Amino acid sequence: MEGAIAEALGSAQVASQVSAAATDASLLCAALTLVAVAALLAWFERFEEGKTYV
Repeated sequence: MEGAIAEALGSAQVASQVSAAATDASLLCAALTLVAVAALLAWFERFEEGKTYV
């Protein structure tokens, strides 16, 4: 019985670590997406400034 409890606790701990890692990866992905969008907007603004309208 104690072995089953220890195994269940170990499984729960692994699941918790996997969940935390997934959250970290999700936050990193969101941050990288925001950086990419900001860089794209900055480039687009410079591109628009360089245009000459005739």
